[in-house]
Amino acid sequence: MSAASESRLARGKESSSAGSPEARRGVGARIALEILIVVNAVAFLGASVIHFGYAIPLGFTTLGDAALPQSAVAEGVIGVAFVVAAAAVFARGSWAWGATLVAYLLGVIGVLIGLSVSVGDPDLSSSPNFWFHLAILPVVVVGLLLLFTRSGRAGLGKASTADKVGP
Repeated sequence: MSAASESRLARGKESSSAGSPEARRGVGARIALEILIVVNAVAFLGASVIHFGYAIPLGFTTLGDAALPQSAVAEGVIGVAFVVAAAAVFARGSWAWGATLVAYLLGVIGVLIGLSVSVGDPDLSSSPNFWFHLAILPVVVVGLLLLFTRSGRAGLGKASTADKVGP
């Protein structure tokens, strides 16, 4: 077989693998992570603004809660981490998986701390704050777990050596 024929055959294999179920799952996982990352960034930055003492008018309702400066700072840091992760994922940066992992770890830890404060000392929290933490917990946990799936790793360009096939 000629070199040109081998080259065409190799390109055909590469293009056919792009439509493989594995590749499609990676794309689906990336899209799911993109959506979750944006939702988390908006949620945590919004919670930060609210806990700095500002109300957020939405037209049909206004989101507001007591000023909790410590919570505002923590939620702001987590929100910024999700913004950085979003930038890395949308830019398809080689550091997307790592940035997303850091954001999700901060998110899970922050939410667990927030829940423990809400449950442990209700005077330091409020009912809306408790429900925010309870609602966002499954969102950050699902995102974190998705990162560790084969599809999640592939979607963010983090294929392990076990995922690679062939020489």
